[in-house]
Amino acid sequence: MPWDAGGTPAELDQYLAAEGAGGRVLIPGCGTAYEVQAFLRAGYHVSAIDFSPAAVEMAKLQIGALPAELYFGDFFTYAFGVREFDVIYERAFLASLPRAMWHDYAARVYELLRQGGKLIGFFLYGDKQGGPPFCLGTVNWALCSGNISRERLHFEFAIPCRYLRALNDGRSGTA
Repeated sequence: MPWDAGGTPAELDQYLAAEGAGGRVLIPGCGTAYEVQAFLRAGYHVSAIDFSPAAVEMAKLQIGALPAELYFGDFFTYAFGVREFDVIYERAFLASLPRAMWHDYAARVYELLRQGGKLIGFFLYGDKQGGPPFCLGTVNWALCSGNISRERLHFEFAIPCRYLRALNDGRSGTA
């Protein structure tokens, strides 16, 4: 599949090792769910969701019998219950969304994160017009998040986005 990067970035493992263990993590647009294993190793309770039947089937193969929750559904409307997440992990899901949906993305992240929770991951920055991928610039993020209170939502661009920069430059693989 064209969106399958073939594994978990080393930077994620380094970040998880430095941050300590545990908590609840949500992986929207999980694709083949390679990151599920990394979060499980770090002591997280993992929930992952994708709306692509092909992605969910591949994720099931990747996850196997591991203790993770995998959902087929729409991140924007799926009823996760009263759960709040400590971490939402972003890896190209936002870049797959048209810019007109970015405020909805930020609002949903705000809704699902607990107070003091973190949005971490890889963010595709650049000046590329059109898409997908839809590149994020500093001006775009301000527009995306709108009037959402920063008191409850702590955005942490914790992992270098070197990997996705290569995609933005039109190359494939890691940079």
